Amino acid sequence: MYALALSVFGAMLFAWSLATHAPAESQVRLGFRADQMAANFWTYREAVVDYLAANSGHDGAIADSGLTAYYTMDGFVKSTYPNRSGSNPATGTWAAVVSSGTLYTYSTAPPPQGVASAISQRGGQSMAIAVTQAGSSTPTMNSVSGGEQGLRGVALPAGLMENVSGNVVVLGR
Repeated sequence: MYALALSVFGAMLFAWSLATHAPAESQVRLGFRADQMAANFWTYREAVVDYLAANSGHDGAIADSGLTAYYTMDGFVKSTYPNRSGSNPATGTWAAVVSSGTLYTYSTAPPPQGVASAISQRGGQSMAIAVTQAGSSTPTMNSVSGGEQGLRGVALPAGLMENVSGNVVVLGR
């Protein structure tokens, strides 16, 4: 009888342990995934900047095929993730375009939770790191770092990306 009571008590302790520790562990995993995607974004952006240094005067979208020679890490594969904006069933990833001499490196769909913040942290919380906000005609940008300074309501070039909120954009080189 005591063995049964001890077993039930042990099972209750185990269940309580799982209930209190599992959510924290999943938050840790989400943080690691966000940091990994942020590192992937900045590696992609570095390749874009290297491409533009070798191809000055480029204007327009930058194709992935043109970046292959500029990836500095062997085996680099651009991150992809499900597009949760609902308007496009394809996956989201990173893209870059030069419009009127300004480089825009951005996510093609809102990235998973925590990625925008991780990109901002890895980018020194620069005011040029922003998140799109849906508007009446084209999306605008608001800095991820927040505060009183930074980009607020800066319009993106027409046709750069869908008019949705949550896409990450890094402005300039």
